[in-house]
Amino acid sequence: FKFSKKNRGYIWSVALFSDAHIEETVKPNTDLGKNEYNMDISKQRIEKYFVNLVNCLNYDRVEYLIFASLGDMISGYIHEELSQCNGMTPIEATLEAQNLLYSGLCYLCENAKTVKHIEFIGIVGNHSRTTKKIQHANGYKMSYEWMMYQNLANQCKSAKLPINFNIPESEMA
Repeated sequence: FKFSKKNRGYIWSVALFSDAHIEETVKPNTDLGKNEYNMDISKQRIEKYFVNLVNCLNYDRVEYLIFASLGDMISGYIHEELSQCNGMTPIEATLEAQNLLYSGLCYLCENAKTVKHIEFIGIVGNHSRTTKKIQHANGYKMSYEWMMYQNLANQCKSAKLPINFNIPESEMA
């Protein structure tokens, strides 16, 4: 392929974010010491994700970002074991996930020097549902994440962050 640097246009990037399962707890003694996960680890990973994302965006001088949050920020209570072992209830975890995402987006807006616009796509996962079985026709209405994305959009709008929110009622955007 021949490629001209003269007419390259705008620089776009897509960042995918999903499956943080922030309140899920994995104790090392239940996994032969091979694995561990808890709220502190999930917070550290999310903070590192946003720091690394900003570094990449600045390095590549990205101007337009599509930030796709693809769901399962929380583990929820879709399995009996999760209701017994999670570090938080789904409502507590949703509020914490919203705070973590909002902090990350604020960091992104303050530190991604060349980014002019962010398009946020918020897809709900299967773990954030309030029902035992997945419901396709109205699954978004039964999702803690859909509510979280709506709240996040309002927060970002109030803070005048340069983010446009696309929160579909379907599984795809």
